[in-house]
Amino acid sequence: IRSKVQKPYLDVGYHIEDQQQGLRIYIDDKDVAHLAYEIQFFADSEQALNPTRPTYLVDAKSGEVLLQYEGLAHAEADGPGGNQKIGFYEYGKEYDPLLVQQSGSTCIMDT
Repeated sequence: IRSKVQKPYLDVGYHIEDQQQGLRIYIDDKDVAHLAYEIQFFADSEQALNPTRPTYLVDAKSGEVLLQYEGLAHAEADGPGGNQKIGFYEYGKEYDPLLVQQSGSTCIMDT
């Protein structure tokens, strides 16, 4: 399953590292529970110009991608939120972006 979601990145010459995978229960928009693999990894081009941390939820039985989102946090503070119980959503799209301060390569959020 992991190679299925990584293939598009490998095909365009990205290198992949920091691979993580685990089983989760994903509740879809119709309140149907799916046993799914959460797969995430860091990928970047040879020139390190386009970093990404794609995250996928892949149905453990069918191999169907149930959800995909960008997991790389950045200064604009958009990205995934939520959990299996309430569902997943996107800050900066469905909800207002998070307020962060950037100093160099470090982002800080007051809670």
